[in-house]
Amino acid sequence: MELRHLRYFVAVAEELNFSRAAERLHVTQPALSRQIRDLEDDLGSPLFLREKGRISLTPTGLRFLDDAREILAKSDRAVKCVRHRESLITLRVAYLPSAGASDLPAVIRAFRQSHPGTDVALSELPPASQFADLQAGRIDLALPGNVYAPLPPGMTNRVVATHRLAVAVPAGDPRSRRRKLRLLDLRDADFLSLDESSYPGRGAMLETLCQQAGFPPRIVQRADSLTALLTHVGAGAGLALVPDHLGILPRCGFRLVPLVEPEVTIPSHAVWKTTATSPGLEAFVDALAADRS
Repeated sequence: MELRHLRYFVAVAEELNFSRAAERLHVTQPALSRQIRDLEDDLGSPLFLREKGRISLTPTGLRFLDDAREILAKSDRAVKCVRHRESLITLRVAYLPSAGASDLPAVIRAFRQSHPGTDVALSELPPASQFADLQAGRIDLALPGNVYAPLPPGMTNRVVATHRLAVAVPAGDPRSRRRKLRLLDLRDADFLSLDESSYPGRGAMLETLCQQAGFPPRIVQRADSLTALLTHVGAGAGLALVPDHLGILPRCGFRLVPLVEPEVTIPSHAVWKTTATSPGLEAFVDALAADRS
């Protein structure tokens, strides 16, 4: 039994006339009659009563009609789903964990509605891996947060948001109860930073800010991910300077305190290849900038 047998059967069952069904299916009547006979032989039961030039469904035929329609509908849906997926253009985006908990999901949802022919595939990666994948052509767009170190050659970037620096302070530290902190207030603190190999330029930024405030930072540990950094802060290992939008993330054992003197504003970038031709890329970056402005 093949799907065409079911289509032939449904057409005859709905028309109750072999001639009209054959015309509807664009086949000859003898060929259609033969296919129905083959189907009945396969099932081992008649589907139609044939008498005096008229046909009608047998009780078996009535029950089989519902099943045949359901099978054909599922088959059509499966074909449409495959064709839809094949026709989609995929925009491959790498992002930091903090972006996934912010307004990125809302931007993607709105983008998919306005660009139904473009899908967005996400990868959660640190900046260094984002740049490597961008150069290798494995992704189309990188969202590395702030770009502290020089971009690799052939890259273009655009600021899509700005954030202020805050201090992540362990909950048991008296400074966690402060409404705001000066950088100079932290001159005796143990600092945590991000590993330079994964987050290029982050440690250098911390050292520059502290030196400008008049002291060298005492960096006691470097984390290879943002999640690990905040976990270490929550465990009481030290303080960290982080963008204030991380306040929307679940905070276990630490508090974000606004940093003043200096009040530091950091940009968040979107980065892509200068030669990129990915459909939808420019529109997606525009949507990011519009939503976060």
